[in-house]
Amino acid sequence: MSQKDGESYKVLATLLDTIEFPEVIKIIEKFEDGKYSILPFLTQVQSTSETISPFNLTRCCRISTLILPNCQTLSDNVLMLLPYLESLTIRSGCPLSSDVFRHLNYLTKLQILSHREDEPDTLVSLQSLEYLTRLEMLHIRNSVLKDEYFFHLRNLKVLILDGNDNVTPAILNYLPKIEICILNKKLYKYISSTKNNAILKKIGKVNRVKIYAVENNTKM
Repeated sequence: MSQKDGESYKVLATLLDTIEFPEVIKIIEKFEDGKYSILPFLTQVQSTSETISPFNLTRCCRISTLILPNCQTLSDNVLMLLPYLESLTIRSGCPLSSDVFRHLNYLTKLQILSHREDEPDTLVSLQSLEYLTRLEMLHIRNSVLKDEYFFHLRNLKVLILDGNDNVTPAILNYLPKIEICILNKKLYKYISSTKNNAILKKIGKVNRVKIYAVENNTKM
């Protein structure tokens, strides 16, 4: 592959970043060795399908954003071959283990979407939070987390947590950089910005709760 071809493929990959991944594959199959010459330049992969080809996905070795809200076939082995991931959106119940976060050293955004209230996230736990210290955004439905678990997430700016009766407004004491905190559809902290306004608009209706003071009685 010549330098000129490489630049052309890079430009094409930029255009393909916003297209559903199955359609991307159809397009690059028209190019000779497209899976090997174009996929490595993709920076974002998104698909609403329930399945995805692990062979094609692992060719996208430089992607920073992976959006698979319905996929049921994503595995640890595949994610471990995508070391530059910064943003990951998956569905609860997909066959991953919490240990996979040990290998995602650049992850700053994690969304685990539950399609039903009886399908909570089981990946994020006290142990996995120890691997997620770079997180700036976390959006999950999880019933096992507690206030003190968030001590590890000192860089967190956005927290959207549903289905949890253990976490209280005292969690704000553990999150020095937090800008949006929504617990069970209640908004406890919000700092207005263009980015945060877009996040809040996408989430939809929440109940705003004004917090005057939060006392931390937890012994560190």
